[in-house]
Amino acid sequence: MKNLIYLAFLFLSLGSQAQSADLSVEVSNVSGTKGIVIFSLFNKKNFMGPSPLSSLRAKIKDGLASASFKDLKPGEYGVIALHDKNENGKMDYSVQGMPLEDYGVSNNTLTFGPPQWEDAAFIIESKDKELKIRF
Repeated sequence: MKNLIYLAFLFLSLGSQAQSADLSVEVSNVSGTKGIVIFSLFNKKNFMGPSPLSSLRAKIKDGLASASFKDLKPGEYGVIALHDKNENGKMDYSVQGMPLEDYGVSNNTLTFGPPQWEDAAFIIESKDKELKIRF
């Protein structure tokens, strides 16, 4: 009986691991070494909002910054990367409302105006995924 319970537990834990994936995100064209890059993970409901699903900070080395989001459930996500030059944790804007810090989104689609969910959305399935974002 103990073996049966152990096997059932093992099967369930392996099954739950198979239903998650890691997401590696990289920006390779960061200008300068000042500051950090903030990678924020969103779903459709909270895209561009103040509370991402997860947010990771990365140091810049040789114009490169990267981060990995772990154990993501299958679904639709979007990532915004921000070069936070002054490390204040947010995007800085000019008096006219234009961004003063570089940023990019998953799928590398930037249009005039703020990023749109439809342009940034991608699917995570049960295997690991890599994204490269350009500023």
